[in-house]
Amino acid sequence: MIYVRCMVATILVVDDEKNIRRALRMVLEGSGFHTLEAGSAEDCLETLDSYEVDLVILDVRLPKMSGIEALSKIRKKPATRRLPVLMVSGHASLAEAVQAVQLGATDFFEKPLDRDRVLVTVRNALKTWQLQREVEQLRADAEHRYEMIGESPCNTRALCAAREDRAYHRTCSHRRRERDGQGAGRARHPPTQPASRGSVHQGQLRGDSGRADRE
Repeated sequence: MIYVRCMVATILVVDDEKNIRRALRMVLEGSGFHTLEAGSAEDCLETLDSYEVDLVILDVRLPKMSGIEALSKIRKKPATRRLPVLMVSGHASLAEAVQAVQLGATDFFEKPLDRDRVLVTVRNALKTWQLQREVEQLRADAEHRYEMIGESPCNTRALCAAREDRAYHRTCSHRRRERDGQGAGRARHPPTQPASRGSVHQGQLRGDSGRADRE
């Protein structure tokens, strides 16, 4: 069965500026998404541990722990290592942008944010995330069916019969090779045959002839 989530996607908005969080919440909820908010990286990680989130919009410059550090921790957890994360910053350097992408950021935005670009990127990221989950579910179902087939009594008996059949054929082939080898040995070394009567009689004639000549 393919896992398809029919619920509204939940997006976590992480920014230390309240006005930015409110503006993003209005844009996202106006397009039918459900939103959660966090004012720090620590709150972001706690929210991800407590709620099922489909996408994170994460500011790079945050008090104490930075957004880059938070992204690294998100990627290290099995439950969130493939979660779409959109990075946002108004003063990020090129090095920070490159580092964010290397850590697996889905995209990188600069403030002020463009409403249409944010919505298009969010929808595309959610579609990709949903497809990835469906593929993983299909793979898990296929592996489960394979295990069930491999452990079934009928399949086990068939495998045992196939192994016995192969062993029988190997034994027969080995015996044929042994017989062929023995036959070839006998052909190379034929047994000594007794002298025929004709040969003995001829020798006797030659012996008699010699005696007659000596006499």
